[in-house]
Amino acid sequence: MNKLSYKIALGGVMASICLMFMFLTSVFPLLAMAIPIYTGALLIIVAVEISSSWAFLTYAAVSVLSLFVTPDKEAAVLFIMFFGYYPILRRILEDKLKFKPLKWLCKLAVFNTAIIAAYYIIISIFGVYSLTDEFGFLGEHMILILMCFANGVFLLYDITLAMLESAYVKWFRKVYLRKK
Repeated sequence: MNKLSYKIALGGVMASICLMFMFLTSVFPLLAMAIPIYTGALLIIVAVEISSSWAFLTYAAVSVLSLFVTPDKEAAVLFIMFFGYYPILRRILEDKLKFKPLKWLCKLAVFNTAIIAAYYIIISIFGVYSLTDEFGFLGEHMILILMCFANGVFLLYDITLAMLESAYVKWFRKVYLRKK
């Protein structure tokens, strides 16, 4: 299964499924945050079946194409800046770092840096100023409250990714793909 044609085929199929999901942000605008999360989780399959480097290559292809295909640019930026590469990076951090507090500190640092950068890009480049205007009189305090809430949701997201990867490796591969 390590043939180049298998890698290209699996990467291409997963990239096309990811792009289809990203395009669905125009059909289901309420899922603009959820669809990049689902799309990034699909890249776990490429990382498990081939390698993390091949999954990063698939992520790069989907990222570039999603800028052109995805009508909702906020969803595309969120996929590019965090949700696309994090499931792959999470696998690497889990394998490399054994000290749990350091592992969680690295994950939180990656998340906070990526989300702040993503919303800076959304606000400055795409001109979506309504994000900061919606906070009203609470201003900066509301941003801190939202970041604390987002970090809590991120912890749940990371645990969910671990469960999804485990279910794929321990159940789906054995039952449907007949792999050990």
